[in-house]
Amino acid sequence: MTGEPILARCGTYAGQTHPCYGVQPIGWEQTTRFMPWVFDGRTVRWGFACDQQDDALAAAVEMANLIQPQPTP
Repeated sequence: MTGEPILARCGTYAGQTHPCYGVQPIGWEQTTRFMPWVFDGRTVRWGFACDQQDDALAAAVEMANLIQPQPTP
């Protein structure tokens, strides 16, 4: 794990009706923390860092359920 972000190369596909979400591992002092994120087709939104990857993924799913996908311009 290099800690480099995975960059999205394209937006939502035609007809996509749900946001994309995931977890980004980050180095935090002597340990690894996990940042939940969600992409609505226009904007990547980040959540708070979590100690456990499962907690971050649950937060990302919750964030995805709160937003509506936006069409890519």
